[in-house]
Amino acid sequence: LNYTEKILPEIYFDKEKVLLVLVRVVTEFAGTTITNYDSEFSKDYSVTLASKLLEEVYKLNFDRHKLVILVRIIEDRNQYIKSMISFLWDCDFDGHAHYTHQGYGYMIIISVYGFYIE
Repeated sequence: LNYTEKILPEIYFDKEKVLLVLVRVVTEFAGTTITNYDSEFSKDYSVTLASKLLEEVYKLNFDRHKLVILVRIIEDRNQYIKSMISFLWDCDFDGHAHYTHQGYGYMIIISVYGFYIE
């Protein structure tokens, strides 16, 4: 018999590596695609950016981690922003990374969560 259940991941979620990917991909995307905030295009931009980020984070080969990526592109009006998400969390194996990119008149807020699946 060949058991596939693992108690410990071989490669843990590495926040620093994910953050480097976020900075690189978001900066490149914002520099080539977004010139200013446009509410008509922000949903499409968010979907496109999320899929690019997912593809790049998958290349880091986190062992048995389910990834959730939240992308918000909002108009920057010098307002205070608070974002919350709630779920069950395993502090030993799960991880997260956050990045905010500020452009002219807009902000891109990214959250990446990695959940270890046994």
